Amino acid sequence: MRILTYIAITLLLFASVSKCVAAADPSKEAFRDYRAALYGFGEGLGRGVLLTGKSGSIRTEANAHDLGKTDKIELITLPGVELRVRRIPTSEVPVIEHLIVKRTGFVLPLELRVGSSTQKDVEDTLGRPDKVQGATFFYDGLAESCSDNYSFHFEHKSLVRIEWHWCAD
Repeated sequence: MRILTYIAITLLLFASVSKCVAAADPSKEAFRDYRAALYGFGEGLGRGVLLTGKSGSIRTEANAHDLGKTDKIELITLPGVELRVRRIPTSEVPVIEHLIVKRTGFVLPLELRVGSSTQKDVEDTLGRPDKVQGATFFYDGLAESCSDNYSFHFEHKSLVRIEWHWCAD
């Protein structure tokens, strides 16, 4: 229940901020703010899922920096939401790597909704995607030292899934 309250409050704050930004500056600079807001929402949602979701499958993978060590890759879920985290033996803090939201009706910041928002809605809100591959729009993330992104996946021109991919390095 805490996660739903957190999500609701976060959505209200982002919606309020986005309306103010749009009214003040409809230029390309405003899209940067919208993109940062959605990126930040994914990070916050990921942390919420980490705290409240149900732990699922766990597999192991070699540590990228020390081949003698093994990381645990854990899938944590809530209905229509999946989070992949890396648990590194030398750290107590899990590294959030990948978040998927595919729950129909899930409301994202900036009035985007899984199941009903269109490609035009996303492009009108966030600007042109940095990359398009088939029916998927990719937007660059905020990391400066590695490549991260979030993507919108469409079927029949409706948003069916959004994914965030964060750097694990």
